[in-house]
Amino acid sequence: MTDNLRGLIERLEKLEGPDREVEAEIDVTLFGGETIWKTANYTMESYPASRRPSATHIGGFANEHVPSYTASLDAAVGLVERVLPGWDGFVPINAKGEAWVWPAGGMGKGHRVSAATPAIALLIATLKALQENSNG
Repeated sequence: MTDNLRGLIERLEKLEGPDREVEAEIDVTLFGGETIWKTANYTMESYPASRRPSATHIGGFANEHVPSYTASLDAAVGLVERVLPGWDGFVPINAKGEAWVWPAGGMGKGHRVSAATPAIALLIATLKALQENSNG
């Protein structure tokens, strides 16, 4: 998983704006399954969904919408809460693409990142923290 995280971090660092393919890759890397692309009825735009085994869905698989992690600060914060429970994050109000994450009570031991947008910066900081934690 460490190599996958490194590759995702590199892709995120190169982004200049939201990217649905990167969001799909983040989702599969962190939560497993596979990405299937669906088409929205009203706009005819493609969007990613995650296909994962599920005992509670008909056919045994769930096709769940992939959040817009790179476009939405709310989605990025939700990801931090899900994959780094007990960690804190910060995005300055006047931020032009800055974010921090750190373990609760461990200010200064986390990751501060600048990127194209605050949401992308928060994703990079989160993935760096996961990478660091998986390295021991």
